[in-house]
Amino acid sequence: MSRIGLNIYKRKDGRWEGRKKLDNSQKYTYFYGKSYRGVKNKMEQAITQPMQRNSPRDMCRLCLFWLDLQKTRIKQSSYAKYHNIIYKYLIPFFGSSSLSEIHNADVARFAAFLRTSLSRKTVSDILCLLKSILSFGGVSVSFKNYTENKTPQRVKTMPKKDVCKIIRAASRSNSPIETGIALTVCTGLRIGELCALKWSDIDFEHKTLSVNRTIQRIQVYGESHKTKVVESTPKSDCSIRTIPLPDTILQLLSTIKSDDADSYLLTGTREWIEPRRLQYLYKKFLQSIGADYINFHALRHTFATNCVAGGFDVKCLSEILGHSTIHITLDKYVHPSLESKRANMLQFSSAIFASAP
Repeated sequence: MSRIGLNIYKRKDGRWEGRKKLDNSQKYTYFYGKSYRGVKNKMEQAITQPMQRNSPRDMCRLCLFWLDLQKTRIKQSSYAKYHNIIYKYLIPFFGSSSLSEIHNADVARFAAFLRTSLSRKTVSDILCLLKSILSFGGVSVSFKNYTENKTPQRVKTMPKKDVCKIIRAASRSNSPIETGIALTVCTGLRIGELCALKWSDIDFEHKTLSVNRTIQRIQVYGESHKTKVVESTPKSDCSIRTIPLPDTILQLLSTIKSDDADSYLLTGTREWIEPRRLQYLYKKFLQSIGADYINFHALRHTFATNCVAGGFDVKCLSEILGHSTIHITLDKYVHPSLESKRANMLQFSSAIFASAP
């Protein structure tokens, strides 16, 4: 059976086969590969290459042409992000410059301009998008050292005393919101994943939690409202994952368990709560238990840091967090404390001096 929306099938010999009519032809062109994604990429390239040859030759039109091409190929949230970057940064800076006039120096000036007011991560995201658009337009420009982020910004993590306060408060209150926050501290869920979590995603028999959806507020264009809340698939393929749950967490969840498998964990009903609302309730909760405020996403960093400090296998941790590589986990999500560094130094020095004659 083919995947939804595409003529891609798995053959009896184990390979994947896709077929597509190209350039208004009445005949199918066939594509083969070892994986579904590989065949899909080949089909997309075959569609894109003729468009590239006919693509606009000035920057403004190229950006809009590229954006329009992506509209049916990417998630709504990604489209909204690209739309915002193109209209807020790329078009105002490059305008209608001819593609033949864009050189390395222009990229350097643009990168310097962005760094005056934006974070490293935002600058990197914008430059990566610019690189994709220019490459699509056939413009060869060097981005070396511009898209690299060798010194990621350190994220503040929650001290263990405040983590304990969260878990104790959730155990006493039987509140779905407070239990959800405690669950995040113990699993590293993203805020959108937590909002989209249903009771059908928690398997008490096999002691697992499945991440299949996310909820987020995105910008929309050409509608009466500027933003809307959507439920969609998680951030990436790696984000679709199964997390084993220890008995302590299952016991906490059992106190608020709903009999309706299709109800959301945070509400107990079939109505979800959006991330912006959860952020507000989270802040109030921290105030009520006397814990210092940190951003909700920092709970994910806190989980990762505590896991590594406790000797957690990094590969397992990376998959639980839904990362594509362990490098993302170690470089961006693990923030050893001074106490942890001191303990490691003491352990090292003890071993060295013990072996000295």
